[in-house]
Amino acid sequence: YEECSGATVALPEAQIRQGTVVTTVRLNIRRDQPSTRAAVVQTVPVGTKLDHVDWTDSGEPINGNPLWYLDANGNYFWSGGVRSEAAEV
Repeated sequence: YEECSGATVALPEAQIRQGTVVTTVRLNIRRDQPSTRAAVVQTVPVGTKLDHVDWTDSGEPINGNPLWYLDANGNYFWSGGVRSEAAEV
């Protein structure tokens, strides 16, 4: 496009898909899908640091919040039970 028209196209900034969060409640880690109907593979206590490699905003909504994080093992945990690690300070 730029070569033919001489103009550049501004691409949207990539959204950060990975990071670390800290649990604010006792939280279930769910197998394979972002849903309370998925099997629980682990329950972690408050204050646990969890790494995520991606997220989806089309998971099962809990209290109106459909955002779930995906960990490196392919398991999901609900975003409403965590806070950004940076917020810990």
